[in-house]
Amino acid sequence: MPKMEYNGVLISDITHRFQLNDKLKEFGDFYYKKRIELFQTPEQVSHSLYGTSDHWWIICVINDVVDPFYDWVMLEEEVFAYAEKLFDDINAIRHYVDDEYVFLI
Repeated sequence: MPKMEYNGVLISDITHRFQLNDKLKEFGDFYYKKRIELFQTPEQVSHSLYGTSDHWWIICVINDVVDPFYDWVMLEEEVFAYAEKLFDDINAIRHYVDDEYVFLI
């Protein structure tokens, strides 16, 4: 399995071993709907729903979260800091969307 860094520790990246079956996504209305609170981690959401933090990875798989640091809810300051790391000019135009929501790059 590939490795990834999590909280400064190199671990096996189990997210590459799991993929939610497309059929299961059709039944999204049957899943718990949960509003994520500010500063709430996947482990804390797992604990509030299931009574244990051990099922955090299920929440990530169902919600297509591969990297819990950057695919999860971020504070506005964190979003801007991340954008500044990704782009030379965060205010530059990168793409347009036409009236039919087709991306024009």
